[in-house]
Amino acid sequence: MRFLFALLLLVCFKSFGQITIREENTGEKIVQKPKAYDSLVNISYQKKAVDFYQFIGQTLYYIPRSKKYVPKYEVTMKDSLTENFYYKNKVSVKKIPTYTYEQLNPGFGTKAGEKKYLNSAMDSTYIYAPSFEQYKVIGTNEIKGVFHTKIAALEGKYFTILDVVLKNSLEPRDLASEKTDVKLEDVDGGVNNIYVFKLKDNITKDTILWKVRRDDGIQHAPFILVSFFTKLKKKYSSNNLIAERDLSGFRDINTGNEVYIKQNDKWTCADFSFVDTKENFRLFPYFFLKNNKGEEIRVTIDDMIEKGRFITENDFNAREARKLQKQEDLNKQEIAKQAKMAKDDEESRRVLVKMFGEKYGNLVHNSKVAIGMTKEMCEMSWGKPISVNTIKFSNGVAEQWVYGWKNYLYFKNNVLIKIQGL
Repeated sequence: MRFLFALLLLVCFKSFGQITIREENTGEKIVQKPKAYDSLVNISYQKKAVDFYQFIGQTLYYIPRSKKYVPKYEVTMKDSLTENFYYKNKVSVKKIPTYTYEQLNPGFGTKAGEKKYLNSAMDSTYIYAPSFEQYKVIGTNEIKGVFHTKIAALEGKYFTILDVVLKNSLEPRDLASEKTDVKLEDVDGGVNNIYVFKLKDNITKDTILWKVRRDDGIQHAPFILVSFFTKLKKKYSSNNLIAERDLSGFRDINTGNEVYIKQNDKWTCADFSFVDTKENFRLFPYFFLKNNKGEEIRVTIDDMIEKGRFITENDFNAREARKLQKQEDLNKQEIAKQAKMAKDDEESRRVLVKMFGEKYGNLVHNSKVAIGMTKEMCEMSWGKPISVNTIKFSNGVAEQWVYGWKNYLYFKNNVLIKIQGL
């Protein structure tokens, strides 16, 4: 009885890896178990909404901007992020105008303008670390004002993910209200969902809301998971790497010379760190690899992980050992198979010799026919004929067995008397 109860528990536990939740007046609801986080994935798009739960409890780092980056085009409000980060409650903000009234309204008096600014000097907003800024629309004389979060208020900070919910409205008031939270298990995934990540500032302990308008764009966010970064640093730094194939497009970071890499070339990962480059708006993470020629290259996470251009020597050796073991196992299986086939073949020959004697038994075993063999011997040797014909001779009647490729056997009184076609 105790064994039966344990067996029933095991079956229930293993059924599709799911759990069931019963809700009042709604019947039974099946909820897919969220994916477990393995630290080898940065915060990224999830096809199933519930899989965003794997990131709860993880720490995010807001990647600082580059000091070397030069944009190709003029950028308005280059230090601002609009409508991305919010407080849970409204905060009061003093509005300080960027432009004078004369700049905004050339040709008019200043008195009315000053009064206008005084009347709207204070405002409130849900925007995190709000700053009010007026800006001139490029190419026009139009002036606009907006609350925004300066990037400087976020970059270099660490945030812990407390929860992830869905929202059906973009209104800041609805984003901040827990009454409008939709649990991830209540919806299917989709690129048009509005997600809100509830974050805790690890220094101030403030709770802030990070709105993600399209979850397929989350991987372009200026965050990196600390556990993801440290996992990569531990896995690759100071370890030897092997090139998975011939590679090009890399340059020595010290000389600028192009570096050509052959399959199975060995490199050592000297470091994995963020770097300030003129090509990227934010600091960018690179693996720094060196070889025995003194060449040094930098490799992106995409090249290392997604495209799999390099593999650690330990993983390479383990994979090669598995391949070798697999080949050895296949060889052993083939040897055993051949041995069994030889044994079965010899047993078959022995049985045929016992049935028909040494001469005819060996002929049948080797799929051969000879004058003097019986119909049974020939059928066991060549198989059943396509057709059988009766042929009359002057001295009697014979059977003709027809085989493919114009091969014929002739029998008289159950004995093979003629072979035609061979």
